[in-house]
Amino acid sequence: MGKRDGPAKSLARLRIAFRRRRANILQMHCFGEHRSGHLFDPWETLGVRRREILDKGWAGMFQAQILLNLPVHHVAAHLKVGHGRPTKDLYVALGTLVLQQMYDMTDTAAAEAVAFNIAWHYALDIRNAKDAYVSERTIRNYRALVIEHGLDQVLFRNLTDHLMKVFKVDASHQRIDSTVLRSAMRKLGRLGVFTETIERFLRKLSQKFPDEYGRLDEIVRNRYLDGGKGMCFGGGTKPSEAARHLAQAAEDLLDLIDRFADAPAAELPAYKLMRRVLDEQCEVEPNDCGRKVVLKEKADGKSLQNPSDPDNTYNAHKGQGYMMQVMETYDPEEPATPPEADGTTTPTDESQQAQAHEPEQPLPPKPDLITFVAVNGMTDYDGDAVIPAIKETQERGVGPEDLSGDTSYGTANNPQAAAELGVELISPAQPPKGSLQGKLQLEDFVIGGDGLVVTCPAGRKPISLSVSPSGKNYQARFDACANCPLRPACPVQDPRPSDKQAYRLQYDRPRLEMYRRRLAEKEPEFRQRYRWRAGIEATMSRLKHVLGMGALRVRGLAAVTYEAFMGALCLNIMRCAAAR
Repeated sequence: MGKRDGPAKSLARLRIAFRRRRANILQMHCFGEHRSGHLFDPWETLGVRRREILDKGWAGMFQAQILLNLPVHHVAAHLKVGHGRPTKDLYVALGTLVLQQMYDMTDTAAAEAVAFNIAWHYALDIRNAKDAYVSERTIRNYRALVIEHGLDQVLFRNLTDHLMKVFKVDASHQRIDSTVLRSAMRKLGRLGVFTETIERFLRKLSQKFPDEYGRLDEIVRNRYLDGGKGMCFGGGTKPSEAARHLAQAAEDLLDLIDRFADAPAAELPAYKLMRRVLDEQCEVEPNDCGRKVVLKEKADGKSLQNPSDPDNTYNAHKGQGYMMQVMETYDPEEPATPPEADGTTTPTDESQQAQAHEPEQPLPPKPDLITFVAVNGMTDYDGDAVIPAIKETQERGVGPEDLSGDTSYGTANNPQAAAELGVELISPAQPPKGSLQGKLQLEDFVIGGDGLVVTCPAGRKPISLSVSPSGKNYQARFDACANCPLRPACPVQDPRPSDKQAYRLQYDRPRLEMYRRRLAEKEPEFRQRYRWRAGIEATMSRLKHVLGMGALRVRGLAAVTYEAFMGALCLNIMRCAAAR
């Protein structure tokens, strides 16, 4: 910009530069011509019948409701401008990722489907031959971009909210549950974790720092060839010798960590994994020779399960993997069925008689759509997902009025916290402590509406009742418990030295509220409402067995999260297509 240019000319030059940059961006980012009409119908060659099948099936629904609502501009915002050739049609690229997940395809199969599958062409509105080719590398690159910037969650939320509006899905009734996702990793024992981690570091060391690798003891290098299989399985190793090999692996781990602590190799991710294994599995104690390593008796569930998947965690009840939380809508109303003709009415004419033999068909039910997805570690408690799920769906305008979940979702303060957000949590309470051992509980006493005991399990009335000044604690005193046959299992306390004749039953207000909650759960009304929770098991089954989430081909939290959100979105699309 010259020094003699006036303000008006400078502003004009800035506008020209802005227009050029905008034109450059539009030229580099290809969005296709999906919003414009057709001068000639590109699908005319299909014929009337085949075109009707596509329109009424999933392909027509995808083209009409999904394709133009894909968040392509979120993807374009993370692409470089003025670098390389123009992009593929972003609608086709992003839509391919969705369809790939819907049919559980490999990259090779997805690229072939884009090229030759006419249903995919119709769903993606592919009009030009150049758009009918997407390479495997392009699919991998766009998937990596979506995972890196969390666009899988944007896809799920935006498209799900749009589908709920289009199909007028009622979000007032919802249910929540969790399922385990297994990543593509081998289950390792404790010795396997040590040997695999050390072998991974040695392999990276030989690639990045071959001189350092060459100065290592050859015995140590040979010991961990092929992931340490010689230590774990080969060389005549017996199960009784596993403890000795584990101690040897722990010593080698400490030696390698100390040796490369101040070397450039300490920046390798594999070295950091060795330090993590040492911290989680061992304790280092000083001795006469310097330091010695002592194995911990038991590792935490968050400890490293396999160096191939550092994010994987462990649960003693469900094993290794990730925990996926799913919340979906449901309709508690039974589908209406037309009354059968009983022959008591006489049609006045032939048209009425024909109509009497043709009962009205009920409208197809609205689809149950997944509204919330989260992926956590195996050590995370299910009850911690309730409040975040309610808050997120309320912010998107699809929050529930009542939420059904199993026992783990109704623990702690969740019912009260949900009520403060305007949501009724329908969840059974946990069984009282000692109930499985045959111990009597507060629920075995008869308590009135004022919270005071009326009779004990043996049918005896208390001699006195009292409530603390704060109104939070209650007490009932009995005088005939010494010879009662129920005394060994009864929760009443023995008499105090100052009051030797009275046995005491004490409880507080939270325990009283739990008493009322457990009694209410025995009523038919609660059972009728809670029975709808079981329907989410079918959703979990479809995610696992139809969408291929039962055996994932990926590793790592980010990749597993992508599979979870995209799988839930695809199930929503399939349900909406079936409900058209």
